[in-house]
Amino acid sequence: MVCMRAQSPPIPSSPPGYLFMGARDSQLVLEVFYDNLCYGSAMNWPVFSQAISKFSNRSLGVIIHIFPLPYHRNSFLAAWAGETILKASPSKFPVFMSYIFQYYKEFISQSVNLTELEVMDKYAAYAEKYVEIDYDIIMEGYQNLYNNLNARYAWKYACSRGVSGTPTFFANGVVVPNASEFSYYNWSNFIQKFIQASGNMI
Repeated sequence: MVCMRAQSPPIPSSPPGYLFMGARDSQLVLEVFYDNLCYGSAMNWPVFSQAISKFSNRSLGVIIHIFPLPYHRNSFLAAWAGETILKASPSKFPVFMSYIFQYYKEFISQSVNLTELEVMDKYAAYAEKYVEIDYDIIMEGYQNLYNNLNARYAWKYACSRGVSGTPTFFANGVVVPNASEFSYYNWSNFIQKFIQASGNMI
């Protein structure tokens, strides 16, 4: 007889995800799950970020989660670097994410023959060049088990929410169907209608 038990994801020490704008108890809270090396995520972020910029922090909260897809072999290393940046300078986390989105191809097809250490070196160099995070901070972060575990726990948390691909969106805890295909106007209308229906001003 074989006894099997499902492993539950660890309970986080604080609410998961990076609070990009607003508050976690805003009238409307949008959560987005991105993979740093996902084409769909890279294309979605400029549209989504532009759409949410017109709304107030009081009405809208936005939380970013990083969910490295297993078939993007260098994506977990980006998530690990992101955890280091969150610890060193949280406000620079979305800046790092934005730049990796811009250059994501360099970490997929153009990095296929690079070793893991060479990919780490590349992320650290990008962080220093574009985000003004010292190269050594990122490389030291790759030796930090705490940062590594945080990246793993974020992935497990996403799985516990039923996330299997990116980008995936939730509105007040409920998945938004087909949101990855939303245009700027789709997002603007979606958010505005919800806020107006709730009786809040933009």
